[in-house]
Amino acid sequence: MTEFKVKNEESARQPASTAQRGKQVGEKIGAGFTLIELLVVITIVSVATSLVLVSWNKFRETRVLDAAGLELVSRLREIRSKAINGERPKDSNCLYFDGYKISETVDGDVLDVLVVPYCVNVLGEDIAAIPLETIPINPKVDRTFSGFPIMIQSVSGTTSGQGFIELTLHGLSGRLTISSSGDVKWERT
Repeated sequence: MTEFKVKNEESARQPASTAQRGKQVGEKIGAGFTLIELLVVITIVSVATSLVLVSWNKFRETRVLDAAGLELVSRLREIRSKAINGERPKDSNCLYFDGYKISETVDGDVLDVLVVPYCVNVLGEDIAAIPLETIPINPKVDRTFSGFPIMIQSVSGTTSGQGFIELTLHGLSGRLTISSSGDVKWERT
């Protein structure tokens, strides 16, 4: 028995094997992350989040600009359709209805599109008609009118000229074009 004790004492004195030591050390290290690892992960997540937010804001501004331009296109095409069909406002006192006049209007500091029936009396003079509607443009969007007022003729749907409405929002821009043939289109520039 004495020999057995000596062997156990000798083995107890021998250093632990590398596998055993690594396991013990690995258990301590595996319990968490170092400060540098945490800082690197936080930095990567922060940069990725900021890139996503910048892209999202640009996307949202593009959608606001396009929505304003496409809403105007839709409304002006509707007015052109009414002019072609000879539809005049129900409360209109026009003797001769010759279409709609599209112009810009300022209400306070807001610049919008004004639609007025174009009426002519027996002598061929313009009659001041009640505006049919005001088409509002999103107040966040800056606008510039060129070539207005434009007359959309009844029956033919052609216009008295060509006009542009430039819409801009935070460096993005688009142009609504009314051609002399009466076509209305929107494009981002």
